[in-house]
Parts: sequence; C-alpha cells; structure tokens
Amino acid sequence: FETEQTGDSQVSAVDVPKIVYENEKFDIHVEVESEVEKKVTLILYGGSTVLSREEVNLQKGPNSFVFQDIAGSTGLVTYRAVLQESGGVPENNQKSTVAKVLGAPKLLMVEGGEEGGRECEKMLLRTGRFAGRIQPQAVPKNMEALQQYEAVLFVNVNADDLTEEQVMGLDSFVKTLGRGFALGGGDKGY
Repeated sequence: FETEQTGDSQVSAVDVPKIVYENEKFDIHVEVESEVEKKVTLILYGGSTVLSREEVNLQKGPNSFVFQDIAGSTGLVTYRAVLQESGGVPENNQKSTVAKVLGAPKLLMVEGGEEGGRECEKMLLRTGRFAGRIQPQAVPKNMEALQQYEAVLFVNVNADDLTEEQVMGLDSFVKTLGRGFALGGGDKGY
C-alpha cells in the first residue's frame, strides 16, 4: 500500500518591494518550508484577485517561488500566498505582506541656458513623468519641497546660479530621501 506523506508545510515568507509605482512590473517572492516532499496547490492573491494558482512539488526543506505582477492604481495592496494541502497545521498555510503603490514618479528639470533643455523636455513629456521645467533660482531650498519629485535633472546649470540653501536641499534630497539627480552639461554647466 502507498501511504500519503502528511508532514507539515508552511508559507514562511512573502516578499514584495515596499514601494512600487503605477504600471511598474515587479517580482513577488514566496518561500515555503516543508517537512516532506509533496504536491500542493499554491495560490497567490493580489488584494482579492487570484494572480496565480499552481500545483507545485515541494521538496523537503526550503522552497522558493517567484511570481510577477504589474502595479495597479495607487494605494496599499495586500499580497497573500496560500497553500492548499491535506493534513498539517492550517494556520501555517498562509502569509501576507503589503506593497504601497505610488503614482508615476515625477521628474523636475532645471534649465540654466536658453532652450538648452528643449529636446530633453520633449523626451520627458513622452514618458508621462515630466513635472515641469524651472530656472535655477526657482529650485526649492529644502528636501520637503523637493520630496514630490523622484528625480531632478539639471541641464546646462552653472553651480554659481544656486544658493547654498538650494545645494543643501538637493544634497538632502539625494542622501536622505534616496532620490535621483542627474547633470547634463552645456556652455554654462560644469
């Protein structure tokens, strides 16, 4: 007679990036521990929607699975992995985590020369992430005012056109918030 292996299995982790942006594709990592080799059904939910339902063969010990999703509208999304199996401890059969979906990141362009950033602006407009173009004297002076942007792009900006407060604000924007900064040269920029 063949006997069924009934050792316990458990979802030990569900990992997603803590922050994702609308329409961003990202990985969902699910870890399952099993006391024995067996076949189970692994279901992954994104909110109340079933993203995946697969029969998987668990090996004794740790098992890793990777799924993908594309972030929808802004807000919090709960991702939950559920094992359907016979036997074992039912409380071990699910685990969840939360991802925060933010709107598309916005990019601010600071232009130091006359029309030097026009082509760059055209490219940024096509991405749907362009927040606007300002002159160096309009650069916000603190991190709080910059935090609405995911990155700041300088095009042909002379450092002498910025105040010390502006430079310190940009420094905090990058170092404290971990946001992006790019510098494009030109006849004024260095």
